[in-house]
Amino acid sequence: MTQTTTTHEGCWAEAYEIGLHAIDRCTKEIEQTPENLRDALAALLTVTAHAAYAMAPSQNGTDEIAERMIVWGQETARQNWAEEKREGYAESAV
Repeated sequence: MTQTTTTHEGCWAEAYEIGLHAIDRCTKEIEQTPENLRDALAALLTVTAHAAYAMAPSQNGTDEIAERMIVWGQETARQNWAEEKREGYAESAV
């Protein structure tokens, strides 16, 4: 039986790990070319953004919450990338 995560931080961490597994699966199952990696990452971004629009609660019939989630995710990704570059961990695969 799968254990369900109930805390905000636990849920975020669990979903982040699931995303890393999806990326890992793409790098193992798709021929490793810069174009294929770019397309695979674009597909993952697209399906995640689509899910944000489809699953985020609506605010007065608008997509405002989904838009804020997407912007927050982009800003967080940039901050993480900058931190990894400063610490010498980051390298571009594409």
